[in-house]
Order: sequence, then C-alpha cells, then structure tokens
Amino acid sequence: MDESVDPCNNFYEYACGTWVKREALSPTEQKKDTFTIVEDDVNLHLRYLLEEKVGPDDPAYKAQPRNFYKGCMNLARIAERGEKPFLEFLATVGEFPALDPDWNETQSDFSLEDTIVRLAKLDLLEEKVGPDDPAYKAQPRNFYKGCMNLGRIAERGEKPFLEFLATVGEFPALDPEWNETQSDFSLEDTIVRLAKLGETPLFSIKIDRDVKNPEANRLYMGDAVLSVQSQGYYTVKDAADTPIFQQRKKWLVDTLVLLGADQDTAESDVASIINFEIALANSMRDPVEKENEQSKYNPTNPKQLKVEYPYLNWLKVFQGIGSNPDGGSVLIDDDERIINQELDYFEKLGLLLQDTDKRVVANYLMSNLLKYTAWLGTEFTNIYDIYRKDTMDVSGSERWKLCIKQATTIFPEAVSRLFIEEHFKKDAKDKVDDMVADLRKAFKDLIISNIWMSVETKQKAEEKLNRMSTKVGYPEYIMDDERINDLYADIPTDDYNYLETMVAHRKFQALQKLQNVRKKPDRQEWTRIFPASVESGYYHLANELTFPAAFLQPPLFSPEYPSSMNYAGAGMWFGRDLTQGFGVRGSRYDGDGYINPWWSDKDKEGYESQSTCFVDQYGCYKWEGNSIDGEMTLAENVADNGGLRQSYRAYRALIKRQGVEEQRLPGLDLNHNQIFFLSFAQTWCAKIRDEIKESIVEDGPHSPHPYRVYGALQNSKEFAEAFKCPAGSRMNPMRKCIMF
Repeated sequence: MDESVDPCNNFYEYACGTWVKREALSPTEQKKDTFTIVEDDVNLHLRYLLEEKVGPDDPAYKAQPRNFYKGCMNLARIAERGEKPFLEFLATVGEFPALDPDWNETQSDFSLEDTIVRLAKLDLLEEKVGPDDPAYKAQPRNFYKGCMNLGRIAERGEKPFLEFLATVGEFPALDPEWNETQSDFSLEDTIVRLAKLGETPLFSIKIDRDVKNPEANRLYMGDAVLSVQSQGYYTVKDAADTPIFQQRKKWLVDTLVLLGADQDTAESDVASIINFEIALANSMRDPVEKENEQSKYNPTNPKQLKVEYPYLNWLKVFQGIGSNPDGGSVLIDDDERIINQELDYFEKLGLLLQDTDKRVVANYLMSNLLKYTAWLGTEFTNIYDIYRKDTMDVSGSERWKLCIKQATTIFPEAVSRLFIEEHFKKDAKDKVDDMVADLRKAFKDLIISNIWMSVETKQKAEEKLNRMSTKVGYPEYIMDDERINDLYADIPTDDYNYLETMVAHRKFQALQKLQNVRKKPDRQEWTRIFPASVESGYYHLANELTFPAAFLQPPLFSPEYPSSMNYAGAGMWFGRDLTQGFGVRGSRYDGDGYINPWWSDKDKEGYESQSTCFVDQYGCYKWEGNSIDGEMTLAENVADNGGLRQSYRAYRALIKRQGVEEQRLPGLDLNHNQIFFLSFAQTWCAKIRDEIKESIVEDGPHSPHPYRVYGALQNSKEFAEAFKCPAGSRMNPMRKCIMF
C-alpha cells in the first residue's frame, strides 16, 4: 500500500504503488503479479515433493514423476548422450530433409499421412523416493530427478534425440544424402507418427464434446497450431523479414547445425520452413471469424474427406492415429463422425501442398520436434535461452522450474496427488465449497435484478446457473491409491533416460485422449485443468467451472484469511469466470453445453445497449501511451465487473447471516468492507516489463492490470461508499456501467 495516495483519486496506486516500486523482475520474468507469485510458490512446493528419493516399492504415481524429474535435471547424462537420442526419435516420426544432405524427393518414400499420425501421438518435486512409496509419488519424482540430472543429460548428448527423430520420419535437413527421388517419405505416415506424439503441425486433431450433442466425444479437425502464437505476426507484409521470424530462423539454424546439419543447407531449409508456415497461417481465417461456432460445425467422415480433399488418405491417417501395437487401439472406419471446423482452410492446404516441394513439407513437419532440444544439454539450452531473450526479453528459467513444468505436464494426476496431500487439506476444500454456494446465490440475485433481460430469458439464465457444475480443489478419485497407481503402473519411468520417458508418456497421453472418442463424457472427470494447475476456467461445452487446489493458494485464498480477503480474491475470480457463461458467447450454449441460443433479439439489443457504456469507459483509458480497445476487451471487462459485484454481494450476505462484522486486523486502520476492495485491487498488482506493455494492449483480450482495478471500482457504488469517495471524484464518476 501507498497510504500517501488518495484512494478516491487513484486506488491502484494506493493499493499497489509501494509494492510495484519495491519489486524487481528477475532476468527470467516478463512480469510479476498475484498469479506468478502463486505459481512460484506452487513450484517450490512441487520441487520439494519431487526431489524425494525413489524407493524400490514406491507406487507408480510417486516413482514415475520423481524419476522423470531426476532425469530432467541430470544434464551430465543428457550431455553425454548428445543429440543421438533425439535424432533417433526424429527418425521414428518421419523424414527430415534439412538434416539429411542426401535426401532426394524423387527417391523419398515420405508419407504426409504417416508423419501427421506419428506427430499427433506425441501429445494428445524434490523429496526422496522411499522404498514404500506408491507409484503416484515415485514416478513423478523419478521423472523430475531425471530432468534435473544435467550430468546424465550431458553424458548422453544429442544421440538419444537423433534416434528419436529417426523413429518419427525423414528429416532432410539433417541428412546430407537425402534425395527426393530416392526417398520413401510418406506424408500420411509422418502425419500419423507425429499425431501419436500429440504434434499436429499441418492441421489440429483433438477429442472434445460434440457441440450439437455433448453426450458424446468426437474427433475434431481444424487449422494448424502455429509456432509463433499470434496469427497477426504472419499476416504482416514481408513477415519473414520481421525480427520475430529472423530470431526464430537463427534458433532453428543453430539447432540444426548442432544436430549435424551443414550451415548453408540449414539456412536454406529454415528459410523454406518459415515461408511455408507463413503461407499456412495466411490460409487461415481471421480469429474474429472463428468466433462463429456454427461455421465451425461441419460433420464429415473419412469417406467424405477423401472426396472433398483428395490430397490425403484420410482413413489411413485416422486409423494410424488410433492404432497401438501394445493394445488399446481405437478402431476408426470410413463412417467415423468427424467435425471439420475449417472448410476453407483444408481446401487451401491442398493447393499449398501441391505447390510445395516434398523436402520443404518433410522439414516443416519434423522441425516441430526441435523444441524438444530445449530439454537436452547445455549447448541446446543456451541457444534456446538466447531465442527467448531475443523474442521475449527474458532469460531462460532455472532448470528445476522447467523440470517441474514438464513433470506436471507428463504426470498431471500424480503430481496433483502429491501437492494435495501436503498443501490442500479437506477443511480448505469445505471452506471454498461454502464460498462458492454464496457466490452462486449472489449471481442468482443479480439475474433477478437484471434490467435488460426479459422475464423468459432470466428463467433460462437461472436454469443454466442451476445446471452449472463446479469443480473445486480436486476430484475425490485422485485420492484413490489403486486407481491412480493403475494409471501409471505399466509405463516405464526412470531417472536415467529422460527423453525416452518423456516421449513414452506423451504417446500414452495422446492414446488416452483418443480412447474417449464416441464415449459419453464423464462430468466427474478432470480432463482440462488438473489440481496442480495454477489456473481456473469456465468450459462452455460442459457448463462447468474449475478451481483447482494450486489456484486456491495465498494470496488468492487461505483458510487462515478473513472472509473479506478470500471473497475478494478467489471469490472474485470465481464470479468473473461464472459470468463468462452468461455473456455473448455463453448465450449460445444452454445448461447442458449444447449450442442452443437462449437470448431473444430484444435481449441482444439490451446487451449491446449496456455494452456501449463499457466500450466508451475502457476506450478512454490509455496505458503508457497506448489506447485500450474497448470493443476487444469488452467480454473480459464485463466479467471483471460482474465478478466484483457478485463477490461483494456474497460477502455481505455472509456477514448478514453471521450477524456480526469480522474483527478488525491489527495495525490496519480499515474496516473489512474496505479490506475487501483493497484485496480485490491487490489481486491485480503487477510489475511488468516495458517491452511487453504495448503487446498486452494490442494483442490481449484483457485490459492492463491497473485498468482492471480502475474500471471495476469506478462502476461500484459500494466501493465509493466504503471509502467515502465524493461524487464526481476520479474513482466515483457519475456514470456507472452495469451488465450483471
């Protein structure tokens, strides 16, 4: 707090000013805020849990993540093996002409379908491991130790990676003898092998609820996942010459050379890779166009796809992705229902492939695996860190943080179980459940008092609210030893061969996801956000909110905090996520997650009328000279405002029910109504690098942190009353915007 600032003039400075001035960003940080603080604390907890030793009798859920972490940290072993394991891994996926100087298109048997399948199949903690530890403890800890074993990683060098590449497909850039005429490169085969690793660079493949029938999971196909996150980078004039692509080119070239490619060949191949991906991106629809859910729902099947897009053997691709020689295969036939989300993209993709040399396609597909080299020895890590520094102005993260992230991704259930046992007790879960019930009641009251919805629409909104499911903390089944150990029991995990462990688990996860196709979604399963994730979210297709244990940590929530702080922190966040289910996008989905619009035309007019106030309000704000786009940030601004109103109403209802105000905090001359708004504002305290401020304003759907405070509080008469702000003062303007 900066008590020298008048809270009625600048509440963000009052709440955050001293902290922002005092805090310094480390070289690895782009920003520091409540959520990065929570994430750092959670990572430290996980580090201690994963660094425990693995014992011979440890169950899989303990041993596997710990062994993985140990392997990740063993840089000596990684360096010793060098790039060989990675190159062997690449070979299992597909041909990589950039790594093969003798690659020849006419001799290659490159299969696009096979490469896509192999890529797709890739996706989809410091305590010692004791002799009696169950699998859910031993496995993530072993994984973490492997990740941290830099000696072992250095010892192995790149050899394991090169072996891995060889299992995927041809990589002409790494093969000086690659020749197109002699290559047996198969596009289908390479697609298949990549898909089995969760990698879908030409087009995305996922399993999700059928939006017209959420009682069944379906295969979805969409446009490509781009290497550079924002599509806007690809659509500017001469995109390949812009700094971000020049920096990416340098990283790719340096990586290929480290893996054995010729410098000149690598530069030529990488230029073609980047130009190909730019062409892919320019074949995609604008992100705004994709918001139309109806346009993304185009049921088809492999038989129809063969007619509509004959450039691929689609049945071979989907059957290849579903196959598994070790059991658990998913049988796909010509009549399998598949949802095509991007009709025009797949037409343009065919034309692009027709006009592109086989070498370029093979190199592009296989180059998507080069990000794995960031987990190899120091040489590879260093050039990746330079790339991060050039593009994001941050240094590489400490190795243990990278290994924690990997272990949590590879063993989400096991790492979550470890975290819950130590850092989220049942009394905390019970307290959050009570708070959530208060917040749901508060939102119901806001629906009833809403001025722009018709009576019929209010009834539909209440029905949707009543059907909304809430996942808090963790699912009970994660505490079932037998279930969680069985999940990992058959997957080998040691701390010695880190790369192989990571690849095996990615294949396992991809197959696990695919096995849900055609099945009825289990509403009790946590499949999108896991308990050890520092995030929350609302999922339209299931009409559900998820608030995991790792998110419900200080300073957002603590059983020891007064209710004013918990309701303003985690409670406000719950409220803003809940509000997402009742805005423009939420109005398209009913209480069961079906696409079933429930607003009338008059409701839409009412929403648009109320929206004008928010668009004007936020559109007048400028941050560091950059104007905020009130239209682009509208949905999130409405959610922020709704979350604040909802959480304060819920807090006051709690106090009324208890019949007594909370006891004042010692040393703080504020009542708990004031503490509520102070805690809300401090949720958004942030130290941010100047270099990324412009991109936050231009690219993000959220308003910058200070304006999430200004905007919501300027619209709150309860805030003005709590701090006795005069009417017309900066924090208490006469015009106030209300949606919910």
